[in-house]
Amino acid sequence: MNPGRIRIGARSSRLSQAQTSIVSVLLKETFGARFTIEVVPVKTLGDRIPPTQRKINPAHAGAKGAFTGEIETMLLKREIDIAVHSMK
Repeated sequence: MNPGRIRIGARSSRLSQAQTSIVSVLLKETFGARFTIEVVPVKTLGDRIPPTQRKINPAHAGAKGAFTGEIETMLLKREIDIAVHSMK
């Protein structure tokens, strides 16, 4: 982690970006100007499956890690510092 930057990995969906914005504001309120916040958009397997395919085979879109696998890998590789993900 760059001592002056926090990289937040999040999906590009509207819900994910709205939640990431909330986290960013809370981090800025907590740490002030000590850190810059960088949002890193992540396109997951679940995002790459066309919506029509999700309707045909919903189990495929809901496969374990379909919406989190890439984000978890980025955390392990230290490409991002934290991740924002929600479970609906």
